[in-house]
Amino acid sequence: MTKVEIETFIERMEEIGDVWDEADVERVYGDRSLEDALIDRMVHKDQYLDFLSVSVKEPTSGHVSRQNGPVSAKRPTGRGNGRN
Repeated sequence: MTKVEIETFIERMEEIGDVWDEADVERVYGDRSLEDALIDRMVHKDQYLDFLSVSVKEPTSGHVSRQNGPVSAKRPTGRGNGRN
């Protein structure tokens, strides 16, 4: 990529909140065209956002609801008089 293309790449990525510096663009995409670099980065960004959206979804079963307040760290042991 030329210096102008690197600057264009940085500007386009900043528009979507993906901050790059010239050295990183040169290291990662320096031997590719601007168009290829933009397409590649958008694909990676979309994959990352898909991963995040799956990661933050709450499980549908086996999950303790937070609606009833905090869960106590002290749990009964099942032994003794029930006053644990």
